[in-house]
Amino acid sequence: MHPRCSAEVDRKDYLFLEMVKLEKLLEYVLFVFVAAKSEMVLMERLVNRKTETAKLLLVRIGTAREEMKHVKNVDYWW
Repeated sequence: MHPRCSAEVDRKDYLFLEMVKLEKLLEYVLFVFVAAKSEMVLMERLVNRKTETAKLLLVRIGTAREEMKHVKNVDYWW
């Protein structure tokens, strides 16, 4: 969690929680993972959007690969 800035307002900009409250809240949260059908489909979507540089595309694909390693830890995968 990042430190609160003076301009940030609790329950407007963010919901600030103490770690104990956060852990209690997570007992009731479902984790849903949404992914493209394949890495190639994801890459095609990102390229067709034309919003990232080639360097940023590589970062995004690398991040997606890392996230897919954790799909077994979510409640629902779609």
